[in-house]
Amino acid sequence: MIPLNKNPKGLLFALCFFVLATLQMEAISWNPLQWFRGDDGKERRRQSYMASPEEQAIAQEMFKKAQDLAFAGKTGKASEVFEDISKEYTYTAVAPRALFNWAKIYESEHKFKKAFGMYQNIILLYPEYEGFDQVIGAQFELATRIMEGDREKIWGTIPLFRYYQRAIQFFQVISRNAPYSDYAPLSLMNIALIAKDLGKEAIAIDALDQLINFYPGHELTPDAYFLLAEVFSDLIEGPGYDQGSTREAISYYEDFLILYPDSQLVTEAEDGLREVNEIYAQSKYQMGEYYLRHIHNETAALALYNETITVAPNSETAELARQRIDQINARTSNVDVIGSNT
Repeated sequence: MIPLNKNPKGLLFALCFFVLATLQMEAISWNPLQWFRGDDGKERRRQSYMASPEEQAIAQEMFKKAQDLAFAGKTGKASEVFEDISKEYTYTAVAPRALFNWAKIYESEHKFKKAFGMYQNIILLYPEYEGFDQVIGAQFELATRIMEGDREKIWGTIPLFRYYQRAIQFFQVISRNAPYSDYAPLSLMNIALIAKDLGKEAIAIDALDQLINFYPGHELTPDAYFLLAEVFSDLIEGPGYDQGSTREAISYYEDFLILYPDSQLVTEAEDGLREVNEIYAQSKYQMGEYYLRHIHNETAALALYNETITVAPNSETAELARQRIDQINARTSNVDVIGSNT
């Protein structure tokens, strides 16, 4: 063992290493949101960061000044004051209101990303804020504006391209922020509608699946079943390809018709089911043709022709399958007759 008095640099290094390791472990275990959401000693932690009456009064006066500036059209000056409140008087009662009004200014300037982020800061930093529902509503309205084609602007004047993907991202955040509110199923439906139009079927399917499983009694759930069937229908490449999407479409159309027989979409669902059943029947028929012509396995071919008829009994493909079955049966009968004569 090296004597400490002979290696002061080693001692200093050891002490520094210990301090840094301790700080690192504390940083790993510390969650900033625990100051607001922790279970043990919650009130003690909050009280240790409560603003004094003097700070509350100063912040309130600053807030009133910022409001007056905003009403006068001096939004730049108002934003500076709102920012000062949020940074210097974080634990005052008006701090979340300052963030909200600051976000509204960003929104009026078509700085949507910054506005949404400001609303999100309120939700994360002030989970008990009495205006929580108002903040979620503002986020939803902002995401809806983007979904409907409203665009961000540079310097408040030059519009950028429409960015519907951002609307999807915002609605995803909203559905997680308020899972038990009406905004969550509405957000999931909007995600699905946007994603379907953008050709992002996987995102649409995931959103609709969440809507059906988490909100089975919501008024949008029937539409979710129908839209899921349509999304899977869009994924069908034809009878000659894998029929996984076809089977899913059939399943959701059938579920919709069973669960919601009084829906206004019943006729469309019946038409959609007829179309996907026809494609599925065609795939069975084509497989039957392959087994008959190339593998010369009439037993397998007959099974597939019969499946074709079962899937879509009134279709043209089913009629072709019946003809093939008759031909095979006739040929088999002739062979039996010839064999008996010999």
